[in-house]
Amino acid sequence: MSNKRFYSERNALYATLPYARLILNAGCGSGAFMRYYPHDNSFVINVDNASDDSVGWPAWGIENRGWSGWCEYSKDNLTVKNVVADVRNLSNFPNKFFDGAVLGQVIEHMTVDDAHLAIEEVACVLDTGGWLQIDTPNVDHPIKDYKTDHTKEYTAEELKQLVDAHGFELVDFRGIADDYCWWAVWRKL
Repeated sequence: MSNKRFYSERNALYATLPYARLILNAGCGSGAFMRYYPHDNSFVINVDNASDDSVGWPAWGIENRGWSGWCEYSKDNLTVKNVVADVRNLSNFPNKFFDGAVLGQVIEHMTVDDAHLAIEEVACVLDTGGWLQIDTPNVDHPIKDYKTDHTKEYTAEELKQLVDAHGFELVDFRGIADDYCWWAVWRKL
C-alpha cells in the first residue's frame, strides 16, 4: 500500500460526487479536487488560510507555489476562485450559500474542538440537501508513509460521530487504499 495508491483512489472518487452549482473546497491546499470533479457549470471557491499567493498551489510541487494560473483556469465551464480564509470562520460567506463542500485531508491537522468548529461553519454555509465530502487518514492503519504533522487522526466511528453531531446524514462511507484513509459523503439535513 502506498500514498500514491490513496491519491489514485481518492481522485477517482471525486469524479463520483454529485453535481453542485457552488462548491466550497475548504482547506484546499493544492486545489487538486477541481481537476477530478467531472461536472460542468460549477463554481469552486478554494479556501485556505495560507498566504494569498499559495492558495491553490499546484499539486505537482511546492516549489511552484504562487503560480496563480493553475487554479484560476476554467476547465469545461468549471470556474475557480481562490480565497484566503480560515475554515473555522466562514462568516464572510452567507448562510446556505454552497451546494457542496470538500474537506480533503484537512481535519487531521486540527484539534478535535477546531474540527467541530470547522464542520459547524461548513454546516452554516451549506444549503439544506447539500453534500459534504471528507477524507482523512485512518488512525488504526499500520502504514504511515506521510509526514506525521497530524494533530488528530480518526477511527471510522469517531469520524462519523464528529460530523453527525452537526446536522448531517451519512450517504457513503468507505475505506480507500485498504483502509489507509476514510472517504465519506454526508448530506446536510
